[in-house]
Amino acid sequence: MSPEDLRVATRKDVSLGEAAGGSGLGLWIVEQIVQAMRGELRLAVRDGGGLAARVSLPVS
Repeated sequence: MSPEDLRVATRKDVSLGEAAGGSGLGLWIVEQIVQAMRGELRLAVRDGGGLAARVSLPVS
């Protein structure tokens, strides 16, 4: 995944890289759940390819 792809990776109906041709809902669903829990989803391109995702959630 390229750094440019990170900007659109969580949009609904977007599938990138090796996942191209998929439904494009996975990261969108994750983002919706994290936002509903008042958390934060951060994505980063991994060295050697792929994607790293970090979810931070508040503790009550």
